[in-house]
Amino acid sequence: MLTVRPATRRDVDAIRGVASAAWEAAHAPLIGTETATSFFEREYDEARVRSKITSDAGIFDVAVGGDGIVGFGAATPVERSPRVFGLSWLYVHPDRWGEGIGTRLLTGVEGTIERRGGERIRLGVLAANERAIRFYEAAGYTNHNDYYDDRIEARGCLYVKELE
Repeated sequence: MLTVRPATRRDVDAIRGVASAAWEAAHAPLIGTETATSFFEREYDEARVRSKITSDAGIFDVAVGGDGIVGFGAATPVERSPRVFGLSWLYVHPDRWGEGIGTRLLTGVEGTIERRGGERIRLGVLAANERAIRFYEAAGYTNHNDYYDDRIEARGCLYVKELE
């Protein structure tokens, strides 16, 4: 059975483990192993994950299965507006892709954003990440523009969804 719950400080190592596996599987083939590893080490260090978990303004949920944490999603308000949220992280362990875990996490984060009065969610996706693009488009997100991400030296796409 799978449950989704808010992340706690005790979850940091498990979250980083899922992030590492997902980054290697999804991003290394697109941007190279060295770039993916370097970015992961900067963006998913223990202090940063802990900070996102303990942020009062943010949302950070984990999906827990019989084998522990198998996915997570995090979002925070952007643009000095509590009505616009940025989905910064949504990852599922690659061994569990295709089971609907990402959809369940995304639906949960979207619901929390709506309950907080949020009206819009935006996120960035690597332009070459066709799997993620299909996932977000199927969930009702639309591509608003392309950009270049200097951090990983790759093209990205800004996706947006208006909440009801």
